[in-house]
Amino acid sequence: MLHSVIASGTTFVQHTTPYETIIGNFLALEEDEKALKSEMTELLNDANHGQQVTPEIKASLLAYINNPHPYFNKPEYNQAALKVLFTALNNYEELLNATVIAAKRALLQFQTTLIEVKLVKAEDFEIDTLAAIAS
Repeated sequence: MLHSVIASGTTFVQHTTPYETIIGNFLALEEDEKALKSEMTELLNDANHGQQVTPEIKASLLAYINNPHPYFNKPEYNQAALKVLFTALNNYEELLNATVIAAKRALLQFQTTLIEVKLVKAEDFEIDTLAAIAS
């Protein structure tokens, strides 16, 4: 998952790191970040995820997607841009988890319906069979 790649690829911000390494690390994440922004945009536009997209999640993902600010300006990190990044990563993961839970819930409801239909048919069969045996 791209959000995990980016999250693990940014752990260096928690440590003292030479400027060149910081710049190189962020450059290495650019393609993954573009792909993640594309995934987030698709997810926000997908009607199947509408119920799971809270206003807070939508705002944070859009802020990240539209964030033009660099994460690093010598000699320090851009804390506001990093906050947008990490908030979006957390909310994206929350959205994915909520979507999986909703899909599992829908599947369980569907399976329950199938079981109920099967039980009704089984009861009908038993009644018909008993009636045929009795006559």
